[in-house]
Amino acid sequence: MLLHPTEVPAMPILKLEPAVASNLIDLLSTDDAFRALFVSDTLGKL
Repeated sequence: MLLHPTEVPAMPILKLEPAVASNLIDLLSTDDAFRALFVSDTLGKL
């Protein structure tokens, strides 16, 4: 099912310290298992 652009749910906005954001980006780019968990339950994993 395709959603009209106005029906796309809003993405959560995360406000992180720069060092935390950097570590999170490193994990997401290098750890496939972490990335899969993060995508499946973003707020729960944080």
